[in-house]
Amino acid sequence: MSTQRFKRVAIVAILASSVAASHAARAQGIELTVVASVLNVRSEPSTAAAIVGQLRCGQKITADAKTADGGWYQVNYNGRKAFVFAQLAQPGGVCNHSPAPPLTAVSPARGIVVSDVLNVRAGASLNAAILGQLQRGQTVMARARTADGAWLQIDYAGRPAFVFAQYVSLNGDEPDLQATEPAPQPQPPAPRLVLADYMMWYQPDVFDGKKTFDVPAYGGYNSDDPETIRHHLALAQRACLDGLIGHWFGVHEPRTTANFNKLLALSEGTAFKHAVLLLENNLPKIREQDLIASIRFVIEQWAPHPNYLRIDGRPVIFFEGMTRPWGSIGAAHAAWTRIRQATDPGRQALWFAEGLTPAFNPLFDGLYVYRIDHQVAPRSWLKQPTLAANLRSVAEQHGVRLYFADTIAPGFDDTRSNQLRTLDVRSPAPRFKRDRRNGEYYRETFSVTSKTNGDLLLVKSFNEWIEGTAIEPGTTYGDLYLDLTCELANAYRAAAR
Repeated sequence: MSTQRFKRVAIVAILASSVAASHAARAQGIELTVVASVLNVRSEPSTAAAIVGQLRCGQKITADAKTADGGWYQVNYNGRKAFVFAQLAQPGGVCNHSPAPPLTAVSPARGIVVSDVLNVRAGASLNAAILGQLQRGQTVMARARTADGAWLQIDYAGRPAFVFAQYVSLNGDEPDLQATEPAPQPQPPAPRLVLADYMMWYQPDVFDGKKTFDVPAYGGYNSDDPETIRHHLALAQRACLDGLIGHWFGVHEPRTTANFNKLLALSEGTAFKHAVLLLENNLPKIREQDLIASIRFVIEQWAPHPNYLRIDGRPVIFFEGMTRPWGSIGAAHAAWTRIRQATDPGRQALWFAEGLTPAFNPLFDGLYVYRIDHQVAPRSWLKQPTLAANLRSVAEQHGVRLYFADTIAPGFDDTRSNQLRTLDVRSPAPRFKRDRRNGEYYRETFSVTSKTNGDLLLVKSFNEWIEGTAIEPGTTYGDLYLDLTCELANAYRAAAR
């Protein structure tokens, strides 16, 4: 049986049309509105290209063309050809970013960098250009702080610049790194994280009662609506989740990219830590270069955000459908090797592969199972302890640290998915249903986690209504699965390691 999970059926028509549009080659005379607080204008259509200028949120600019992959607009900037990232300059776009927070002067104070790497930016924003980087133990001179306390203005290379305040200790003393190196102390294990998959592409007509196993208790919704995302974050907090895993179709698909941006922005000031699960390799006509661009985007644009998930200091990216589009494990392994070398050669990020064998480890740093039940292989979750043991055998053989994620689900029911009548990139498989049995099925899938010694717990899912795994409140079961998820999450964290 294929190790690939049955792919997302909830790629509704609006997603299909946006993917198709991303391959248009021309976009002459289209007025764009900058929707990021700061947008870099580059000499070539690449995040590695030189920055020739910047545009501010709400500014207008006219596109002369669009790259064939849909990722960049060509514009005329100060009389020369230049490029802007298409996700951040949109036809009919609206500037939803607040103006830069005001600065409050402080008495000049020397600060010490307390993170391994600290980006120095041109403005007090994650979208501002990176001017350079500082290392742990280096000192800075702080001149001002933003009113919200999030950023410090410092002197850098003879000009004002900004750094995250939380990564600078303003104690005024330069540390003696050798003298102050603490002796190793036994540390209690960090609390195990509990995350749930989050679908970011719904529109209200999906919830007409004909396409899903149930419908949301609060009614149908549009995933683009910030109020919907705020509501989901409140429900996630009630379910005792640490964060959400946004299902993402890559940087060239604008809808899920924009909605993950919103998820991060709306989580600021909270303890939530979110990650993405990259699904782009399952789309038609995807090239390795497309995947490279998307992974670089995660590492460069999202990973620095304080609400992006890190484990042991490394930003986390989940992957799925590991052999697609290459077909065989051998060809896929070779391709993923090239992709990792091109995007993360120093292994600064933590990559989770999906599958029923550790065939892609230790190239990937972790392993998880998406589908834990099948019509032809019921109770597949019982295999997870064996899979975890196999992964640790690989880790021991190669002398590396590998991570295993447990997976649980409250049920499954995709028997109505054929009613969508739209793009479905899942691997073909019989539709089937598993009775939730008023929470007992959920508890059964959780029961094996005590045998895996897993590093984190994945809930499938927060709101996968098409495949019937949602814990989001529904009309037939109410809040049952929010409360049960909280119970199981706390039990998982409390379990002996």
